[in-house]
Amino acid sequence: MSQNLLNTFDVVVVGAGPAGAMAAIEAVRSGLSVAIIKKTVLPRRKVCAGGLVKRAVSLIPKEISFPIEQQCHSITLSVDDANIDFTQQRQNLVTMVCRSAFDMALIQYAKSLGVQLFDESSVTNISPMPTHINIQTNLANFQAKYLVFAEGATARLSNQFWSDERLLLPSLEADVYVSPEQHDSLKHSAIFDFGVFTGGYGWIFPKGGHFSIGLAVMRSGASVSLQQTFDAYLNKLGITHPEKITHRKGFIIPLSPRKEALMKGRMLLVGDTAGLVDPITAEGLSHAIQSGMGAG
Repeated sequence: MSQNLLNTFDVVVVGAGPAGAMAAIEAVRSGLSVAIIKKTVLPRRKVCAGGLVKRAVSLIPKEISFPIEQQCHSITLSVDDANIDFTQQRQNLVTMVCRSAFDMALIQYAKSLGVQLFDESSVTNISPMPTHINIQTNLANFQAKYLVFAEGATARLSNQFWSDERLLLPSLEADVYVSPEQHDSLKHSAIFDFGVFTGGYGWIFPKGGHFSIGLAVMRSGASVSLQQTFDAYLNKLGITHPEKITHRKGFIIPLSPRKEALMKGRMLLVGDTAGLVDPITAEGLSHAIQSGMGAG
């Protein structure tokens, strides 16, 4: 692909997560020409617990088939200090997915509708014009009537045009593999554990052959070493000798939305880029899907 070639679309989406994919799907369904630009090659690993609440699942078009790691029929909220242990049971309360496979299923569906994917394309410049937007990448140049920023929490590109007042807080997640006996003892419920440290919570999400276990800081100024607290949390859970721990990695979660309008001229913000998450649980997938559909 030559950089001198100008690719013209009605809509260009930067980012290929659920927010970007759903924006592209809605736009192309309306008869618009749509491109998705992604910096990395798909599929790619995404640091995310991968729990789809019922609202998120209900928003996904029925014709999209995506692999499910496990269905959880109960959610447990526990607060050790207050001696609170609350469990809600209902069919398919949380649908567990692997984000790389889930995101790829949405993108493949978008492509089947005519959306063009340009991965390995790093955006180098964005120039808004009165009637269109010019987007330069390392591989090609694009022109779009509208541009959707779905680049996740980092928001490197959109922050050129929006001030960023989102509250960004650190989190840590890992895939933890345990013995079949330990897995069976914890596999039936998604657990939110507010007794792990002051100012945040831990989670345990069962997947097909492992657990997504992580920590989320929920209060600005909370002083906590996530790496050390994570090890202590495993001990608390009785996981003293895990078979293996993979993809142990930190990331940031936005806990408050942008103060400015989420549309400027011909540019729109969606998902984490807009700061759209649940302020109590930090659940963001349903907000990503819904905001993407609205933008599209």
